[in-house]
Amino acid sequence: MAQSTPPPSFQPRTLARSLTLDDLTHDLVWPKLLRVPHFCMRPQRVVMALVYAIGMVLLVSAADRVDGNATQNELAGMLQRIAISGASATVGDGEGEAGPPGSRVAKQIHDAFIGEPALLLKDAPMVALIILPLMLVWTSLFAGAITRSAACEIGQGVHLSWPQSLGFALRRLPTLVLALALPLIIVWLIVLALSVGGAALFSLNVLNLLGGLLWPGFLIAGLIAAIVMLAFVLSWSMLIPSVSCEGTDAIDAVQHAYSFVFARPLRLVVYLVILVAQLAVFMTIIGIILWLAVHVAQSAALTWTTPRGIQALGQVPLHSGIEPPFGTPAPSLSTRISRGLVNFWSLIPAALLLAFPISYLWTGATMLYLAMRRLVDAQDFSEIWMPTLIPGTSAPALTQPAAGSQGVSDTGPADDS
Repeated sequence: MAQSTPPPSFQPRTLARSLTLDDLTHDLVWPKLLRVPHFCMRPQRVVMALVYAIGMVLLVSAADRVDGNATQNELAGMLQRIAISGASATVGDGEGEAGPPGSRVAKQIHDAFIGEPALLLKDAPMVALIILPLMLVWTSLFAGAITRSAACEIGQGVHLSWPQSLGFALRRLPTLVLALALPLIIVWLIVLALSVGGAALFSLNVLNLLGGLLWPGFLIAGLIAAIVMLAFVLSWSMLIPSVSCEGTDAIDAVQHAYSFVFARPLRLVVYLVILVAQLAVFMTIIGIILWLAVHVAQSAALTWTTPRGIQALGQVPLHSGIEPPFGTPAPSLSTRISRGLVNFWSLIPAALLLAFPISYLWTGATMLYLAMRRLVDAQDFSEIWMPTLIPGTSAPALTQPAAGSQGVSDTGPADDS
């Protein structure tokens, strides 16, 4: 008697593979932000960030030579206040005037966008008109290169070399600069128009009546400037990634970034908090590793060394203060050269402490842009503009006929008549 087989419903089922954390978080957006440290540590992005940091240091140091009234500390302080105006908006100096809730935050934003640039233009016009534009161009160039490199790897899994990334940024440099500067230009034009209008309408006894009647127009212009400034505080980091990911012009880049602010502001703030908290943890770990690397190497090398060895190893930048014993002869030429080489190689960990947060900033900005685009526009992370696509779309670009060839198109059967 033949044995009967169980019905198909009783067949045991086995999983093709084990369940992973990626399967559970595939449809979630915020866990992708946790991969920013992984992407930002790519050598090509770290090197570009290091070159950018060196260039910015040189530009800041050149400020004193361009204009004697400007100091490095003043320029660096202004840039720092502008860069962190959004992050430090809730931290006051204890001297703010009484006013409605948020007045201290509003004052900080006003000073960052209007007060500080106007003061710098008055006290150091050459710095404001030469050094700051150069900083804007330098920042746009390397931010565009880093964000393009990160976008291609995150979205398409394509690893661009640093020449390819910089080549993209150079070709798109005017767009990148304008995308970052356009909101600022709009605010400054509004302020300039209000300044001229105020001088023209409120300086004379008769015209000031007209100025009072037109004051609602001043308030509307101020409201537009306030919205542009506040949205810029939340979206400035996404302006460059918008160009790098979409291949669009500056106006479309600003529209994209600003639309994310207006559509999902609370979600954007949550993502920013995640990125900032992760940066603090990431830099703490990196700092511990680099500090230990330098100090373990130096302390071990100094364990049984001679006084001449102390002369060569005692001035490592991150662990200075070790002096050779009294009476040690002056260092020889080889000792001075050895000390210079030790100091040079020991500066690399210190330089990495500058490069890593810069790479993290623009890699995180790219991931933030893609995450907000996924929420607002329902576009997948893999939808990155490539040279074979029409800018701003996923449609393939039309190929032009080769030079010297005639374009022949089939319009249907020929007319027999």
